[in-house]
Amino acid sequence: MAGAMLYAAGVQRRGAERNYREVSAAKQSRVDMLARERDLLAYAVTREPDRLQSYMETDVRVDAELARARSLSAGRERELRLLAVQQTTEDAWEDAAEAALEASSGRLAAVVDAGAGARRRALDRFLAANDDYQAVLERRRRSELKAAGLIPVALTLVLGLLFGGSGVALLARNRRVQAGRRAAAARATASSEGFARTQERFREALQVASDQAEAHRLLVGHVERWVPGTRAVLLNRNNSEDRLEAATALAEGSQLDAALEGARPRSCLAVRLSRRYDTGPDSDEVLECELCGRLPSPSSCRPLLVGGQVIGSVLAVHEHTPDAAEDERIDRSVEQAAPVLANLRNLAIAEARAATDALTGLANRRALDDTLKRLVAHAGRTLTPLSLILMDLDKFKRINDMHGHERGDEVLAAVGALLGKALRASDVAGRSGGEEFLVLLPDTDREGAVRAAETVRLALRALTVPGLEEPVTASFGVASYPEDATDAVTLLRACDRALYAAKRDGRDRVAVAGA
Repeated sequence: MAGAMLYAAGVQRRGAERNYREVSAAKQSRVDMLARERDLLAYAVTREPDRLQSYMETDVRVDAELARARSLSAGRERELRLLAVQQTTEDAWEDAAEAALEASSGRLAAVVDAGAGARRRALDRFLAANDDYQAVLERRRRSELKAAGLIPVALTLVLGLLFGGSGVALLARNRRVQAGRRAAAARATASSEGFARTQERFREALQVASDQAEAHRLLVGHVERWVPGTRAVLLNRNNSEDRLEAATALAEGSQLDAALEGARPRSCLAVRLSRRYDTGPDSDEVLECELCGRLPSPSSCRPLLVGGQVIGSVLAVHEHTPDAAEDERIDRSVEQAAPVLANLRNLAIAEARAATDALTGLANRRALDDTLKRLVAHAGRTLTPLSLILMDLDKFKRINDMHGHERGDEVLAAVGALLGKALRASDVAGRSGGEEFLVLLPDTDREGAVRAAETVRLALRALTVPGLEEPVTASFGVASYPEDATDAVTLLRACDRALYAAKRDGRDRVAVAGA
């Protein structure tokens, strides 16, 4: 820190000395320019040789001061530009002054009158550029002083974080050792035996959980049951979108709701540090968590750590500070649930990828078939309409042949993104194969499906793909349940026939089944 202070002082001293020389040169050149005009006018009136000699000496000084300023400002474009303006206007003034002296021919007033306007304009431009140059020097001086002053502050913060983090690590290690000893004594009690028996049931329930949501509810319910006065919430780490979101319900009016809006994984210090993080009067933490650090009640947050990777965390908000036995119960529950939650998460990701077209991000043919059967069955039970739109890109083979398959893939990806934006949240769009797309419109009659198809058709014509000059168009076939069919296979076949009718009639149009 002493070295940083000395370095900052040295930087400030060198910056001040350089700035002093620059400002001195600027001010002296300004004074000399005004003196030259004064000496020229005095010589015009008195014709004293000393005035002419002074005029000549100030000419040399102005050039020297401008040269010294250019040397000090080397490498700074804006300052050099202002100095160049001063040099140019000084030359213009000197040309006007020399012309006046040559034209005088013994006439005193001629020196004053000849080129007086040109000299005044040149002098005004010189003074304006000189003012701007001094203003730039002043701003740079302040900026350099401010930057130099931040050096010891930054080093102080770094050293504070370094020693603070080391202290936190040592204190956390000591707390874990003490908690282990208290937990070993608590396991000998009847309460610990009861928890151990329930833990077996908890493990069994996790193994048969059908999905992540059920496992999340099991873990949170188990923690809240065995740690009285505790409200738990599971935070899930969404790596694809770099977000941290609540995977279980939050308490009504919870302050976490606002804190989690737009939260990133590193917002939770348990996720960021891969260790437990506590808040409350007994907490020895140095860093403040963006989430639980805002809560009025004491809390403890534990990472869901599997194979060195943190997939989320479990935040427990307490009405009172839990004892060692309660801490141990939360730890064991989280440790036991973490690998199961990781397996369920990997399974869900695999299932999503198996049902997703990798190029467009839409549902693939397998997922579309399953969804169509489910929606047809639902429409039959609820007596609600269901419509299908089958879309096939026109002359897509020509795009691949003329521009290459990479450009064709870009077109397919762009169409997939367009469908995701143009349709309702309840609609299902997918790539059924090649350049063919299928859209499922639940609770939509034939007229509504035709309007939706027209909306997509017009949006598709406005679609632009880099490197592709011709517009992208498609032909659409529309079929509805129950007008055109009462089962999924027949409904899809009717939609396919309508699509081929649109192709036959000239492409880039919407055709309706049975029309």
